[in-house]
Amino acid sequence: MTADHTDPPPGYYDDPSSTKKGNEPPRPEDNKSHWQDSRVSEIRYIYYRPYTVDGGIPSKKQYQGGNPFVGRIKATAVPPPHTAGSLKRALVQAEELSDPTGELTHLFDKESKIAMQAEARVVILTGTLGATPETALGLVFHGKLPSTFEDISTGSEPKYLYYRLYTHGGEDTSAHAFAKGEPALGRVDRALIAPPRDASSIKRRIAKVEGKPIYTYADLHTAADSPETSDSLLADTCGATAEDPILLLQPERRTGLHNRPLLVVTAPESRGWSWVPSRWLSPSAGDILRTDGVSHMEEDSRTGWRAYVYTAVDEKGRTGWIKTGHTRFLDEPENSGSSCNIQ
Repeated sequence: MTADHTDPPPGYYDDPSSTKKGNEPPRPEDNKSHWQDSRVSEIRYIYYRPYTVDGGIPSKKQYQGGNPFVGRIKATAVPPPHTAGSLKRALVQAEELSDPTGELTHLFDKESKIAMQAEARVVILTGTLGATPETALGLVFHGKLPSTFEDISTGSEPKYLYYRLYTHGGEDTSAHAFAKGEPALGRVDRALIAPPRDASSIKRRIAKVEGKPIYTYADLHTAADSPETSDSLLADTCGATAEDPILLLQPERRTGLHNRPLLVVTAPESRGWSWVPSRWLSPSAGDILRTDGVSHMEEDSRTGWRAYVYTAVDEKGRTGWIKTGHTRFLDEPENSGSSCNIQ
């Protein structure tokens, strides 16, 4: 990432002349025209926070002395016409994201829970839109980043969202446990949860910092009752204290219950569907299947090929077999090398 060391300190407008003491004699450079002074003294910036769907990422345009998760560009860097779409594309370019048209990226005003429409007119050269680090816009990229994820605190006093992790058998252990005797209790910086900060984005952030993708598919409870829907917008009071955290419950592991997320690590050899009935699924690497996690020996009646398989449901709702060696459960470490299963 690169820091903008040549720009003046952050502010709504940066005014180099504001540091001149009242009794200092005139300097030669003070004899510029009024037109030149206004050009120099009013540098307008747009501040923003870059995110993936898994949470905040350090900005490539962070400024000297600023928060590493907040970037800024000069307002004059945004091409006309000034719409949310042109602003978004300028920020995408500044962050070097692989989305030149902006189709994979959403832009949020600080106070909005809904992404800004691309054609909406915005006031950039004046006004309050993203004018300070405190009112920074949210830039959420839905594509893949080539760089390694880096989790850094946003400051000395972050506002936390507290959570407790569970399996159906009891408490799970949090990688971010902070209280003695409370291994299931963790916390994340609220500012690093991607907009619109609904139940889905909260689960993705927790799954990322915990290193357990299974929690992306967990049930999120704000109390000991029914889980929240994925698009539920939680009140700021939810999970605001360690005494009243939100609760995340992993999908149940039980024979015949096809609800465990299974990641296809490598695509199996093609076994296409033909007029001869086949039970083999043909997913691509990166697909998510659903299974009960029970491996068993099966034989393809058409080819005579035998292997240990999982019975799974693919993204199109088809039920069939997938060879165990091509998969990994989302509650396993990424470097586990093999799938665990229940018998």
